[in-house]
Amino acid sequence: NCMKCNINRRHIGLQQLETIAATTHGFLGPNKRPKLFQDEDAGDAMLVCSCSHLLECIELDGSVGQLLLQTVQAQQKLFHSRTAALVFLAGVWSRVALECLNRGITVLDIKTAMRKGLEVCLEVCKQSALTISHRCDSSMHLVLKERKLQSKNTENAQNRSLDIQKLVTCLIPGLSEEFHGFVTLLTVEQASVVRRLQGQALNIALVNGDLCKKYRHVGFNKPGNVMHITDRANMSGVSLEELLIEDALRKLHEFSIDVVLVSSMAGVKLKDRVLGTNVLVIEGVKSSVLKDFSTCTGALLISYVTQIDENCVGQGVTVSQQRDFSRKKDFVAVSIVTASTSLVTAVISSSVSAKLQSLEDQFWSCAHRLHQALADGKLLHGAGTTELLCIQQLHQSKQTDMENPQESVVLELMAEAWMDYVSTLMMNSRSVGSKAEAWTAIAHQMRLYKDGEAISRDADGAGVYDNVTVKSEAWRRALDLVFLVLQSDTEIITGFRQPNTEYYIEGDVF
Repeated sequence: NCMKCNINRRHIGLQQLETIAATTHGFLGPNKRPKLFQDEDAGDAMLVCSCSHLLECIELDGSVGQLLLQTVQAQQKLFHSRTAALVFLAGVWSRVALECLNRGITVLDIKTAMRKGLEVCLEVCKQSALTISHRCDSSMHLVLKERKLQSKNTENAQNRSLDIQKLVTCLIPGLSEEFHGFVTLLTVEQASVVRRLQGQALNIALVNGDLCKKYRHVGFNKPGNVMHITDRANMSGVSLEELLIEDALRKLHEFSIDVVLVSSMAGVKLKDRVLGTNVLVIEGVKSSVLKDFSTCTGALLISYVTQIDENCVGQGVTVSQQRDFSRKKDFVAVSIVTASTSLVTAVISSSVSAKLQSLEDQFWSCAHRLHQALADGKLLHGAGTTELLCIQQLHQSKQTDMENPQESVVLELMAEAWMDYVSTLMMNSRSVGSKAEAWTAIAHQMRLYKDGEAISRDADGAGVYDNVTVKSEAWRRALDLVFLVLQSDTEIITGFRQPNTEYYIEGDVF
């Protein structure tokens, strides 16, 4: 007992990881238990239903919390799903590592056996890999309609893939719709320009940067030991910003530019001045959207508006007003379209503004699931079925002859961790009333499997499938994170760093 307390006291990182992970258990499975966060400064609220947003909202001061956040953000950025599974597994596998330490198993043996356990589970995925759905029927239905719109407007109608880079979302109150083209929200003043431009074939400029006086493109290096005073004698008292605005307006007028799409921000004064000349400037446009407009209109991407020449002007753009919300809110939904674009915008809406973020998360999760399923060309049974197979295979593996007898202990603990995962999934999906009932059901499944019966899928999980790559990557990231924290704890305790030990989280080496 004394040794157990001493180990627990020293391996603080693993304990912290397990504790933080426990706060996200309600996000595992289809029936998530959302958390409401109130922003007292903004007087607004947000309903959080994803691990990435939850970890961003809570204060994570320690290094372990920051590592967990980075790992989750890397998974979210690439796949937009399986973050709850990643965090849950990081927590339960931290508990496995702690229990192994309590039993006197060395760090090297723990890592070797857990890595073997993961390989067993990944082999299960490979062997059992077989429409995709994940209990977000409305979001998935919207994604499928987006794919149909994309394929309708591409040259290759037989292309069955979903181009994530040509999907856009727009969050507004009211009924959900989907639009061909790029839809965004503009102020009432900007919408007045749209009404004057409607029905015309317009010229467009694409700026991959800021329209601000202090903006410098990536790679710009300010000369050292040089103080910049001015480019010219300022006899008129006109500021540098005014001169830049005048140059921009002259370029826009010279090449008859009607619409300017900007990847970042535009200065307030510039926006006010161009409104008076019936030029529409739209900020915060994704780079992938700019590239699509470049392909469809012939416009070249530029870093500064003063770089515009005849080769940088795109043609054939039309704008139209979709919805006017000026009575309730000070904005208007506007569509910007070209004849051959495959851009599609999903307008996601709710009468409860706090739900908009979670609805958008659901949409992108479904979009990435479908995209990945088409890319992988295979799927796994969901609703815990694959994880049940992992439990069974881990039990079988520990019964084989092993060079190190400690391996069977670690594999047994990993199987128990998977049972915790599946039981929580069953609880959250409301297929059982308690953890004890879930563990009993899992044990019954294992007995049936031993008797030669296949792992059964209940009616609730019969049509649920998971992505092979996404699931595998979430498992790998979770174990890598546990190993990183375990190694850090060990180095703090011993003061010795193992040679040739490297871990990767989204390109960073630790």
